[in-house]
Amino acid sequence: MTPDQLIEFVLAEQRENEKQQKIYKLLSDDAMSHLGRAITGLMVTRTEKSPVTLECKHNESRIRPGSHVVLSASEHGRLTGEVTDVEEAGRVLRITLSRVPEDVFAGPWTLVELDRDFTPLIVQSIKKLQPGQAGWSFFRWLTEDGATPLVKKITNANERQMVVEKVVSEFPFGVDASQRCALEACVNEPSILGIQGPPGTGKTNLLAMVAEALSRLGRRVLILAPTHQAVNNALSAIRSSFPKRKLVKVGNALRRESLPDDIECLLLKDAVRQDSSRTGSEQIIGMTFLSALQHLAVQSSGLAPNVVLIDEAGQLPFCQGICAGLFGAGSTLLFGDDQQMPPVFNSEVSSSPLATSLFEKLRQSHPSSILMLNTSYRLNEPICNFIADSFYGGVGKVISAASSRHRRLALPVGPNSTTEFPVLAVLESKESLVWIRSEDNGSQQLNLAEADAVAKLVSTAIKSGLPSDQLAVVTPYRRQAAAIRRLIQYEVGSAVDVPIVDTVERVQGLTVELVTISMCTTDPEYASETASFIFSPNRLNVAVSRARAKVVIFASESLLDALPTEYDGLVAMKKFQTALNRIATKEPSTI
Repeated sequence: MTPDQLIEFVLAEQRENEKQQKIYKLLSDDAMSHLGRAITGLMVTRTEKSPVTLECKHNESRIRPGSHVVLSASEHGRLTGEVTDVEEAGRVLRITLSRVPEDVFAGPWTLVELDRDFTPLIVQSIKKLQPGQAGWSFFRWLTEDGATPLVKKITNANERQMVVEKVVSEFPFGVDASQRCALEACVNEPSILGIQGPPGTGKTNLLAMVAEALSRLGRRVLILAPTHQAVNNALSAIRSSFPKRKLVKVGNALRRESLPDDIECLLLKDAVRQDSSRTGSEQIIGMTFLSALQHLAVQSSGLAPNVVLIDEAGQLPFCQGICAGLFGAGSTLLFGDDQQMPPVFNSEVSSSPLATSLFEKLRQSHPSSILMLNTSYRLNEPICNFIADSFYGGVGKVISAASSRHRRLALPVGPNSTTEFPVLAVLESKESLVWIRSEDNGSQQLNLAEADAVAKLVSTAIKSGLPSDQLAVVTPYRRQAAAIRRLIQYEVGSAVDVPIVDTVERVQGLTVELVTISMCTTDPEYASETASFIFSPNRLNVAVSRARAKVVIFASESLLDALPTEYDGLVAMKKFQTALNRIATKEPSTI
């Protein structure tokens, strides 16, 4: 593999994305709304010029905080901006405008998501991968057969061990054997190492301990991740466990979702200036991976990390991640899980061997360079065994911690005696995983019968005392999510908060007591055409593993009649079928 081949792949993906953008421009606002890329009928409800607050009746879009958007209204021109907040199940949006007009038209406005093209930045970074230059060894380790990462001689072993002991003793939670092993390996600063964190195994907590230990050893630590939210989560974990550590986020203050108030958001030049006024290791800096490419690989910022920690490396595209060596660090540590959500690629290039993540490429090249955490503090024993058997090589590969293994769903007041039998049976069942066989009705992306059944189950749990923030509904399609959301609101009333109802991309990182999964599709032909998507084992893993105590899957048996024509789709369907057959079933019902 050569840098030119990587560039060719990146440019091919750009061409396909440009074709898609041309198609979008030909579509009506309603068609774009149907695709989840637009919101129509938005009205301005607050008069502050920026951020402007808008409301709509329904939002079935994929637009979230951080989305770059354009607002348009007939005879009132176009406004561009960035979504900074989404509330009320997507019906209320706050947008910081790039240009603030004297008078903001009340509406209605149509909002369309803008795709940002980072291809020039990625190509420019890949071109810097040349023999004898920074980053070339990292490139060779991951792309050339027989090229092995440099094995360093471990120096100051006693000092490293003392720091590990001190960090573990100060950490507010227990540290299990697999976490301790991974911590010690990371503190030895290997050239490259991957830490796989199955659901609930404390990957982010481990990252916090590693960052703190390396900083105490005098290393300049840089934390990177594919998204702002992942960077924020990593920095927040360090702040929670080690409150005295100086932390800085490089980036726009608008992207500080969930970040503690005492963590500053600065321009990189200010962060570097602040860092130079301290002893180099006092401050830990975090930023997105693309920001690091811009400021450390393409430009010269003066920031020279000794160790780079990359969180969510299973979601970082390989063609971006391969440039990590350009940052000049002697040690690159990857934290992630290639059994959970992968990067998203255009369908036309998704079959390429380059359409993978940095973490998965490390597994392909050097499987012995990956350590797996093996104790889940979230999942009870039945759910943990299901996850281990279905996605991690067998029961026992991941075990449930003593504190969580006996956890079961407990409804504070119990289902109402008038509740229909199937709902009562499911909620009171001792089974932690239940498959409800939905009726076959030829549905594709919207299944109102299944949506109604899900809404009745969820609303019964809420009425029985389970807090809304301890439930989640996951479905492959935004239209189905919107229908379920409306039906739950109808069942529980407008005064009660509706739980999260969304696609799996939006629930990664969530932890709740009860997860309900609506597979929605009952049309075997449609399932065959979309098999790689709807049967994805990664998506099922993420959806199921959000639950501490119970998972209820609504799925039609006709799904398993699908006949995918592509190999990847067939493999995914067989894995899905095997997983589903491990779950206790309930016959079709009238929920």
